[in-house]
Amino acid sequence: YMVRVAGLQDQFKLGYHITDSKTDRTPVEQLSAISKKNSENIALQYKSYYELLNQLAEKNIRIKKNSALSKSEFSIIEETFHEQIFPALTPLGIDAYRPFPNLNNKLIHIFVNLQKEDTTRVAIVPVPAPLQRFILLDENKNDIGIVLLEDVVRHFIHTLFKGFTVTNSFSCRITRNADLELHEDGADDLLVVIQDYLKKRKNGMAVRLEIDTRDTIVSLHGDVRFLQTELDLEDRDVYMIDGPLDLTFLSKLTRYLAIASPEDVYPSFSPVTPSDLSGKNIFDVVEKKDVSLHHPYDSFDPVVDFIKSAAEDEDTIAIKQTLYRVSKDSPIIEGLKAAAESGKQVTVLVELKARFDEENNVQWAKELEEAGAHVLYGMTHLKTHSKITMVVKKQNNSIVRYVHLT
Repeated sequence: YMVRVAGLQDQFKLGYHITDSKTDRTPVEQLSAISKKNSENIALQYKSYYELLNQLAEKNIRIKKNSALSKSEFSIIEETFHEQIFPALTPLGIDAYRPFPNLNNKLIHIFVNLQKEDTTRVAIVPVPAPLQRFILLDENKNDIGIVLLEDVVRHFIHTLFKGFTVTNSFSCRITRNADLELHEDGADDLLVVIQDYLKKRKNGMAVRLEIDTRDTIVSLHGDVRFLQTELDLEDRDVYMIDGPLDLTFLSKLTRYLAIASPEDVYPSFSPVTPSDLSGKNIFDVVEKKDVSLHHPYDSFDPVVDFIKSAAEDEDTIAIKQTLYRVSKDSPIIEGLKAAAESGKQVTVLVELKARFDEENNVQWAKELEEAGAHVLYGMTHLKTHSKITMVVKKQNNSIVRYVHLT
């Protein structure tokens, strides 16, 4: 949505009305069709969500509303709010002196209607992403209850607005355009260009607005129209959802399902190390034959060992590698840094234009350069998606090359 749909939004706003050769539709026709189909998908998604809630309840796992909490459970969320949540909240008022704030991409916000005597105002409260999405009421195997973070914030949101009465509130989330143009031509330093690009992407135009309509006590029409106007969105870009936004929190419930009903949880998968590699030096094996690994079924450890062994081997002259996406705390990066710090020639092509991994890759590029590696940032107008490593060693007065291809 942040890329393909955003691209169509740009075309629409620029007045581009030419029919696309693949879909035989204009940008506005494509956007309307996408909105219709996405609405159907959302209806199916939340139908499945509520069916899942019923199934979880049968396993004694319940996502509870504030109104359904016992006195002791309410005490838990009240204490959690005041001690852990309240200090992290920052209400953003909107009036003549405080313009409409910049809402963060894909972050849940609470829209609040306020009244003080004859004056009405609105405010927005971002729900900080670092906070856990739900509060655990009890981890007792016989009954596991949780309450969603935004529901707790909404319940106690009046504590942020002393002197005002909260007349209504609801959760909302926007999606921003991440399909911004990257100006590579004539750039002296692509790293600087990418960093500037990342700053602009955080403030890209809104392309979608999602509204959580649960437990709202008045019509949201006026408030939604206000948000549409401020965000420059059409009716087709707004999705009214009878359920919590961003259902990715469900994946974290598997931990509690494993406690309440272990038989309903898939067993954890552990990749295997091929027997002909187990306990052996990867280079000794590769000297005799090529090795093929089928990930994720085969372990990635032999690849890590390939880099680490090369970094530690005094016979290694150089390591050359391309990197597209790299995991957090990557052992590959650590191996390359160790090799560079030990005086080996390390050359790494870090693809800074890896979609949504640009920021991570900028950081990796800086760390590698600080360690002494020679870092390339890709090629103009192209993305280097291949994963290749070459280790150059000196053995018996000759040069030997070892290559890993993915």
